[in-house]
Amino acid sequence: MTLIFGFCALSSAFAASQMDSSSTWNTVEEPAEKAWSTFSELRYGPLTLQSEVLNSVFTASNNQILFAETGGALYDILGVSVGAGLIREKGFLLGVDGSTSTQEDTLSVIPLQASGLLRLDFFNDQVLVPFATAGADYWIWQEKWTNGAVDENVSGGKVGYHYSVGGQILLDRFDEVSASLLEVTRGVTDTYLSAEYRVQEFDGEGLSFDSESFTVGIRFQY
Repeated sequence: MTLIFGFCALSSAFAASQMDSSSTWNTVEEPAEKAWSTFSELRYGPLTLQSEVLNSVFTASNNQILFAETGGALYDILGVSVGAGLIREKGFLLGVDGSTSTQEDTLSVIPLQASGLLRLDFFNDQVLVPFATAGADYWIWQEKWTNGAVDENVSGGKVGYHYSVGGQILLDRFDEVSASLLEVTRGVTDTYLSAEYRVQEFDGEGLSFDSESFTVGIRFQY
């Protein structure tokens, strides 16, 4: 009888250990949230210059800006970024009497920017993420024109600042298959459609690049 009771106790202990082991095997641990994430972004859109001089000379182009940005954020909320852009304006020099001449004039600008970033991203798979940025600017510029048979140019740099607001729409929610494929093959955890309204202001003499821009683009988060 003692042997039978011992066998039953041993069987019960073995079954309990198997159940504990099985429950451990079936538990899927969720990946820990990364404290720091990185991103890259490309945007394009119209630029509105405030300078009457620039607007009177460069009338042959539509005032567009192409802008690329990269950076990182702590828990996808507080971050920093750096960016560079390209602006090309075409027009005609003004005559002494203020009339438009036939001499072509080209203005090329490379905006360099560093920003602090605030994103209101508080929930997993949040579809709409508002954001705001502010930071410092340094715009490198060159103006080139033809004086008879001679090409002439003048260049310089302008220091300023910017601030912006915008929103990002999470595209993963609309195509989860492609989102999973991007994460596996490229390490992209989230993809957003991004829209931003930005104001740029500058100090000092010479050309004034005070302006407003509205850009739309794509943001990849890693």
